[in-house]
Amino acid sequence: MILKRTIAAVYVGALWLTVSCSEHINNVPSEIGTVAPTDGREIDAMQLAGCNTDCGRVEIKVDGGSSWGIVCSPDHWTLKEAQVICRSLGFDTAFGAMPTFGGASDAQATVISHVNCTGEEDSLAHCHLIWGNGKDCDGASAVGVSCLNMGSLANDPHHKMMTELASAKAYDTVNAWHDRARQRKQHVQNVYYTHSASSDSTAEGDAATEIMDATCESAMSADDSTCEILDGVPLPFTADLVKEAYTMYDQIENTFAAMDAALRKRLCAPTDGLAVQHVLLDLVARGLKWNALGLDLSGLGTSATEDELTLLHELYLSHNAHSPIHWELDQPLRAQAPDVLRTDEERALYATLQRDGILMVDDFGLGDDTLDALERTAAWAIESKNTSMTSSVSGGSVVTSRLELPELEPVLSNESITNVMRAYLGSETTLHGYKLTRLATEEAADVTSYVAARWHHDRAGRRTKMFVFLHDIDCVEGHPTQVATGTHNLAYYRTEEFPMSRYSDEYIAREYPIQKGCGKRGGGFVFDTHTVHKGTPYGRNTRTTVIAEFHNSLKCPIVRAMQMALPCPSGDQFMVHRPLGTSME
Repeated sequence: MILKRTIAAVYVGALWLTVSCSEHINNVPSEIGTVAPTDGREIDAMQLAGCNTDCGRVEIKVDGGSSWGIVCSPDHWTLKEAQVICRSLGFDTAFGAMPTFGGASDAQATVISHVNCTGEEDSLAHCHLIWGNGKDCDGASAVGVSCLNMGSLANDPHHKMMTELASAKAYDTVNAWHDRARQRKQHVQNVYYTHSASSDSTAEGDAATEIMDATCESAMSADDSTCEILDGVPLPFTADLVKEAYTMYDQIENTFAAMDAALRKRLCAPTDGLAVQHVLLDLVARGLKWNALGLDLSGLGTSATEDELTLLHELYLSHNAHSPIHWELDQPLRAQAPDVLRTDEERALYATLQRDGILMVDDFGLGDDTLDALERTAAWAIESKNTSMTSSVSGGSVVTSRLELPELEPVLSNESITNVMRAYLGSETTLHGYKLTRLATEEAADVTSYVAARWHHDRAGRRTKMFVFLHDIDCVEGHPTQVATGTHNLAYYRTEEFPMSRYSDEYIAREYPIQKGCGKRGGGFVFDTHTVHKGTPYGRNTRTTVIAEFHNSLKCPIVRAMQMALPCPSGDQFMVHRPLGTSME
């Protein structure tokens, strides 16, 4: 199967399978009952809430009102509608449309209960709307968007050419992954599965299809999954464990129940289930770690065979439609022997980042004059009302400005930083962009408006962000980023949806050591956003930082090629798209 311009497939059981769950999705009616766009009402203001400055729940004020209301559109919310919202907020485009972003208070009025746009409108007011009566939808039904800003790169011919070349390489890479995965899948079936050739289980893709059938239909009989499972065999999808670990359990309960049923069915297979259980116990004894979030293979070192790794993937990770980037691109980086490190200092920095997922830096070497200049720029830009440059979320609790900062060049072109990033992300690594950010939440309760204050990962896999402190960041009052060290090594079970990546305070505190990103002006930290981390919502002091973002150069083109709704790159930053090792000039 050759994957061309559109890859509409799911990576399951080390194979890509086209899966349809359409019977569970309400079809959009061909004739939508709409009213005239204005209907005598006016949209006064719009904001995003509950996520970050480039994503969130759509909230609007109308007719001179002072309260933020929600928008719902249960039978029609697509990228066309999201495009209009994002452009209205100063972004270039949208890459995500969430019909049930949720998170709103049920007390918030439903201002609009249906939206239908062509995608070309200048504002939401020019779309066809059905105005709400205040109680049409509950807070869980509020729509959301994810936005992307390209800045000057949007019309840059060189960037367009490089993007096309990267896309071609991405398609070739995905096809190669597909071929290798198919071969591994067939081989591991021959090694571990002893069903006869006529058995359904040996037909290529049937095991994966069973998993997807269970996910789509939640239909696995108790008899299929009832047997004695040996103590110590990883069973991470049980209801009690998932409920303990995930803060949005009610939204993922059925998905994980289906995964649990499919896993038990495989482990209870009459001819080979017990043998598979013994393989899993042996892997645990050799260093495999697991919990409700994912598998940590780092303790296995190089002892696990490719067959064993493929078996783990099929049993625990194949449900994840994002598995290609996590398994094929990111996982090998965790075991690579980098050859780009030149000094003992670089090797020590890399070792810390590789061990913990976060690297504290005492001083990036910018100097007081440069830091003063960056502070002045930040103060001016963050107060700007120019939406093409500055975005805010939840009434200004988080504000981001995207503009060129040539003062950063000494850090971004620093050879040691460049080498550490390339060692961690791969020899071909890209600086995608940077931004100025101010965090000004005040109370622990602000987690409802600043969703990054929940323990989470960014769902985009292995990538790094570099934070430069523009003033002293107090470890208690300064809103430090908190990182659960060691979680960068996790292969998460599911990453496709927002609720699959939000975890409880109690569970993370019990399972992992916590590192706070705080320190003196001019210092900062580098961390892997694949770690479980969170912002601190409470604190008397605002926090102003510069944040730069780095990816393996293939990751974002592959994300686009496979049409994954992931923030790769993050949408709200000054886009640079510069291969490491080159200057900004």
